[in-house]
Amino acid sequence: MAYYNFFVAFHLISLIVWITSTVYIFRLILLQIDKKNEFLLKEGFMIYNQISSFSFLFTICFGLILIFLNKSILETGIWIYIKFFLVSIIILIHHLSKIYLNKIDKNIFTKDKKYIKYMSFFPLILMSLIILLTITKPF
Repeated sequence: MAYYNFFVAFHLISLIVWITSTVYIFRLILLQIDKKNEFLLKEGFMIYNQISSFSFLFTICFGLILIFLNKSILETGIWIYIKFFLVSIIILIHHLSKIYLNKIDKNIFTKDKKYIKYMSFFPLILMSLIILLTITKPF
């Protein structure tokens, strides 16, 4: 338990990198809708493959380590299960960004700008709810 706070810190760092990189990918997708730019598309794939995916894996791994070190957290209320549900939605959004990048690459992307703009803010809202749930443990 001596290193528990370090694992919490690494979990939060990787979470923040994961969410911000996912938001950035959606912003790149938004730019791609207006004008096709090969550089932006390559940057989107690079961010997804080299930053977002690794930070996603680190976030999950550090979260599992935290649960393993403190199994009693699973008994503290329903908030933790709501958190797991919200995290699973963010995981879906993360993978959805890769699907959208692939569709743009194949010129079969059909979503409009308004949808992508909302999708770019959705991970931030979910992360805020997750942090709020984790700190306050309301249920």
